[in-house]
Amino acid sequence: MHVTVNGVEVDVSSSGVRTLGEVIGAVQGAAAEKNEVVVEVFLNGEPLGPEQEAAQSGQELGPDDRVEVTVQDAVALLTGALQVTRDSLPELQHKLGHVAAALQSGSRQEAFSLFSECLTHWRQVVQLLQVSQTCLGFDPAQVTIEGKSLNELNEALLRSLQGTKEAMEQGDLVSLSDLLEYELAEKIRLEDAILDRLIDMVPGAD
Repeated sequence: MHVTVNGVEVDVSSSGVRTLGEVIGAVQGAAAEKNEVVVEVFLNGEPLGPEQEAAQSGQELGPDDRVEVTVQDAVALLTGALQVTRDSLPELQHKLGHVAAALQSGSRQEAFSLFSECLTHWRQVVQLLQVSQTCLGFDPAQVTIEGKSLNELNEALLRSLQGTKEAMEQGDLVSLSDLLEYELAEKIRLEDAILDRLIDMVPGAD
């Protein structure tokens, strides 16, 4: 088999690895020692997502099989993800404004569709916070923003999102206006502050 890491061929002939999972595991182990993580895997030119990697992990590789792996510095990767997410918050606030406008104009279906996109965006933010917690090893109950812990802030966010969803289902335009223009806008401001704090917590980040 032919294995390359960041474009450099690696000799695995004496390592005893035979399956795709063993190759990826060996690369991950070596990368971890350098504080790097695997971000892409290609098998014979085809990209593999997490599900495909898991499904094909037991596949034995032949002499002509090619495994190409890309690794990145973990600190740079986490910092980049936090910065990109922080920079995307204005777009989320813009979408919430469109939700309110669609409701006020009577375009209920458009409003629900837009709000569904907003929920997906919020989930991605929350998932990144969870990944950051794992990578940085902090206690979310001990990290505070404006006197409230990350746990308290996330619980308040979930309550606001649930309240917005219920108000939409009930057609309560007065409550929706307050939630979209004030409560969720404030939550976006706080998420921005949270992401800034986490960026500062990443070791070695500028």
